[in-house]
This record gives sequence, C-alpha cells and structure tokens, in this order.
Amino acid sequence: MESNQLQEMLSMEKVDYSQWERKKVQEKKVNLKKSNSSLASPPRPKTISRAGSSRLPTATPTNNEFQNGGEVTTDPFRDLRKECSTLCRHGPRKVKSPEFIRKENKTVKEGVISLLKVQIKDNRKSLHESKQRYLQLMKDNFRLKEEITSFERETHHDVTDMLECHRKYRTGISVLTSQHSNTIIGHQEELELKERRVKFASNILHSDVEDLDRSIEEEKTSLKILLNYKEKEYPEQLEQIKYLKEEIEILAKQHEKVIEELSDVANREQIIYHSKAYNILDNVKSKFADEALDQLDPSMKNLALQNRTMRQEIEQHQEQERLEKKEITELKKHIAQLKTREARRLKLLSHPSECFEKCNPESDMELSIPLQKV
Repeated sequence: MESNQLQEMLSMEKVDYSQWERKKVQEKKVNLKKSNSSLASPPRPKTISRAGSSRLPTATPTNNEFQNGGEVTTDPFRDLRKECSTLCRHGPRKVKSPEFIRKENKTVKEGVISLLKVQIKDNRKSLHESKQRYLQLMKDNFRLKEEITSFERETHHDVTDMLECHRKYRTGISVLTSQHSNTIIGHQEELELKERRVKFASNILHSDVEDLDRSIEEEKTSLKILLNYKEKEYPEQLEQIKYLKEEIEILAKQHEKVIEELSDVANREQIIYHSKAYNILDNVKSKFADEALDQLDPSMKNLALQNRTMRQEIEQHQEQERLEKKEITELKKHIAQLKTREARRLKLLSHPSECFEKCNPESDMELSIPLQKV
C-alpha cells in the first residue's frame, strides 16, 4: 500500500529542491571543470617585444613543462630541437618522442578519469541523499495530507451539522413568527403601554426625589440652626430653667401649708361635684326608668323593677370588687416594699455572731452546726 502511494507521489510534479542542494559538491564540480580546461588547453608562452630585436620566448613554462601531481617537471626531450632554416623567425620546434606522447596522454587520461570518478561518487552520494530526503519529504507530505484531509472532513461534518441546526432554527423561527404574528402585535402594544406606565412612574419618582432633596436641604438648614442654638442660646436657657426650678422649689417649701390646704379644698370640691353629678345622673336615670315603667304593662313592670334592682346590685358588687382589687394590688406593692426594706436592713446590719450558734464550755459538742438562721 505504501509503495503504491510512494509511486503515485513520485509520479506527481517534481519539486524544486535546489534550496537543499549541497554547496560543497557544486564547488567541487566547478573546480574539476577548471582543472579539465587547464589540462585540455595549456597556457601559451608569453613573448616580450623589444625595440630592434626579434621576438624571443620568455621564461614561462612551455609545452615541454607540465604539472604532474602538483609538481612542475621539465621536458626530457628539451634538447632535441630542429630548426627550419636560418631565415625563420620562430624558435626551434620541440620534437617529442612517441613514448613520451603516449605517457603524457595516459597521465592526462588517468587524471581526468580519477576526477570523473570522484565526481560520479559525489554525484551518486548527493543523489542518494536527495532521494532519501525526497522520500522523507514525501512521507511527511503524505502524513500532513492525511491530517489535513481528516481535519477538513471533521470540520466539514461539524459545519454541516451547524448549518442543519441553523436551518432548523430558521424554519422554527419563521413558523413561530407566522403563527404568532397577532400575538406579537398584542405583546408589543402591552410593552408600549407598560413602558409609558414605567416612564410616568419614573417621572413621579423623580419629582418625589426632588421634593425629598428639598426637604433634606430644609432639614439640614434647621439642624444647622438648632446646632447654633444648642451651642449659643441653649446653655443660657438651661441656666435660666435651673434657676426657675430652684425658685419653684423654694416657693413650694415656703407655701407648703397653703398648697396642702388648697389641694384639700380642691379634693373636697371635686368629691362634692362628682357626688352631685352622680346624683343628677341617678335622678335622670330613675326619671326615665319611671317613665318607661309607667308605659309598660303591670305584668312587665315588676320584671323591669327586679331587673333594675339586680343591675344596681351587680354594679355595686363590681365597683366593690374593683376597689378590693385595687386595695389588694396596693397591699402587694406595700408588702414587696417592706420585704425589700427588711432584706436591705438585715444585709446592712448582719453580724457573724448572729449567723452562728454560740458554743459554751458547758455545752456538748455537736458536729452539725447550722451556719445560718432560718
């Protein structure tokens, strides 16, 4: 399965992997090309032109000198030269033996072959590494592609679900709006009415708040006035009140007898007035009762008289009971006061000798001695 997928990937468009190529390999290739070019075409001899003299060869290496493994060697057949004629301007030509030419060509070919082998080896190595890198990148691309496709599949599924939910929601909303259009209008009218009511109530509240603010300001001013009064005028008036109370007490002590006589006279007059009022009320009641009895039948008259006498007796008994209850409460209060007064007196006048029995020399010893009087 993976091999098929890799073949499919290899059959795809080729990717430019120049950014991952090795720079050193390229430099080696350039150097090899330069060396091959130098071996193929050796440098030409330089000549120096002088005035009035013929052109002569310089001291630069000629074809008789060549490089072998980085060392310069001289031509062994340097002395074997031939001259064309005395009229020729060029120097004598070199004559190489066939064996030397064969060796020279062989060394050149061996150098070229070794260089080509090195290039081939480096190219194979770089090709192998690039293939490995290509396969690794293809695997990574395949893995990323699978991840992306799975993620896109999930997102597509989620998006379709969301779109379906949105479609259902829209259809539901459209159905509800179509079904409840009248109710929406009614609710909108109610909402407007409630908003108007709330606005009216808020205006009333604002007015109440303003009134309260005004009343608070008035109270603050009155409080300020009262504080000033308390700080300045109130102490003087307190002194005056105290002075007047002392005068009232002095006058009350001076005219105590007169006040008692006047109070006695007022009480007597009040009792007389109340008795007269009760008598008048009784007379009026008896008068109206007699008139009512005269209007009744003789059989009912006796019953009414009995009821009146019974009512009078009940009222007398109730009055007597009320007076007795009042006397009982007053007696209870008086008894409680006497008890508290006696307990206070005993507490103030208590002595240790009163709490213990005295032991005489003639009396017998008793172990259970009461510590407090009962």
